Amino acid sequence: MKNNDKAEFPVLIFIGAIFSFLGALWIVIAFGTLAAWGTADEGIRGFFATGFGIGSFFFILGMIFLVYELHKRLSVNSLVKAGNYVYASITEIGRNENVIINGENPYVVVAEYEDPITGEKHVFRSRDMKDHPRETVGNCIKVYVKQGNYGKYFMVTDKGNG
Repeated sequence: MKNNDKAEFPVLIFIGAIFSFLGALWIVIAFGTLAAWGTADEGIRGFFATGFGIGSFFFILGMIFLVYELHKRLSVNSLVKAGNYVYASITEIGRNENVIINGENPYVVVAEYEDPITGEKHVFRSRDMKDHPRETVGNCIKVYVKQGNYGKYFMVTDKGNG
C-alpha cells in the first residue's frame, strides 16, 4: 500500500541550519570588523571577542543538531540495510502523555517480541506519530534490530516513521 501522506520535516535540521548560518554570520562579521578597523581600539577588540564568542556558540550548537539528526538517520538506514528484523506482536496503541505537539499528545505503538532461542521478551516502542496508526492490537509489525542488540531497533509503522 502506498502512503501518500506528507513526510514530516525534522525540526532539528531546520533549527540546526538556522543556528549554524547565524553563527557563521556572526563570526564573519566579527572578523570583518577586526580586519576593517584593526585591533588598536579596545571597543573593536571587545566587539570581536563578543561576536566571535556568540558566533561560535550558535555555530557549534547548530552543528550538534545537524550531526545528531544525521546520526539518527544513518542508524536507521544501517538497520534497514542490514536486513535483520523480527515480527513483534502489537500490545498497545496509545498516546505519549509526556509530549504535547500542537495541543495534542502523539501516538505510539508498543510491540513485544519473545526470542525463540533464549525466551527473553523484548518491548519495542515506535517514534511519536501525529496521526493514529492503522495497525491494530494483536497484529504483528516488522521491527528491524541490530544483530545481538535488541536495544537498537527501528519499528516500521504504516506511516513509515517507526
